[in-house]
Amino acid sequence: MAAEFAEEIGRPPTVREVMEILELASIGEVDVLRLRFTANIKATAGVSRVGDLNDAAFAAAASGLEAVIGSDLDPESPGFTGEVGRRLTSALRESGIEYADVAPETEVRAKVSVARRLKRTRLGDVVAAPIPAGGYRIGVIVAKNAFGLAIGFFETVVPVPRVPASTDKVVPFPMYKLGDSIESGRWPIIGNDERLLDRFPRDPEIYHRPDWPSKPRRGEFGAAENSARVLRKIDVEEARAVGLLDGTYHQFLPGQRMLRWLDDRYPPGGRGDQRPAP
Repeated sequence: MAAEFAEEIGRPPTVREVMEILELASIGEVDVLRLRFTANIKATAGVSRVGDLNDAAFAAAASGLEAVIGSDLDPESPGFTGEVGRRLTSALRESGIEYADVAPETEVRAKVSVARRLKRTRLGDVVAAPIPAGGYRIGVIVAKNAFGLAIGFFETVVPVPRVPASTDKVVPFPMYKLGDSIESGRWPIIGNDERLLDRFPRDPEIYHRPDWPSKPRRGEFGAAENSARVLRKIDVEEARAVGLLDGTYHQFLPGQRMLRWLDDRYPPGGRGDQRPAP
């Protein structure tokens, strides 16, 4: 996570930025809780660069949190957040993470608390995301895995929430959501239809650009990675289709940025992907 941050931003993350990344990446790791991450170090002044990050740091953080939380902790138990905090503190210390705002010998202790309790989600849940221009983007929860919660969207914007027809055209690449737009109720769940899962990949991959020096296995045009962390090289056609070649690709986005991205490529009232061919 810290290495990916430094590679993108050009400096190590601050303690506060690490906690921000972990908090965003934790969405989907625990179904029933929205977790808050803080540390024993007072936050330094300055603007956070977390909003400028692409996908790699969040993917690394989600993977790390999956290992920290494991399968042996019960989110409903009273000691859940305390144990996650202890495990996370140990994991960060053992990783040798470098922070921009504290000396290497400083002990950084993570504190995890419950921000709010959330609605449970299921595969096949249909969500209605309201957009500023009016109407709704309709999506389906297609996967919950090491990367988080993936949503497959349909191209059209509808005036009132409805479960899509089986013939409605889909956006071909599901995206992993940051934030709690669904769990908090801002994007209401309007139904469940597991038949819609057949319209999307069951294990949506994330994509990596070819120009990351620390990742030599990414191929000439980039690579796709599944939730089991298996990489496969992609060809130029797939790289163009997903948006790696023109720089428009995003696999992890907070809710409102996800909707803006969809509006850019699939404008309300428009017809399909509106990007010019690179």
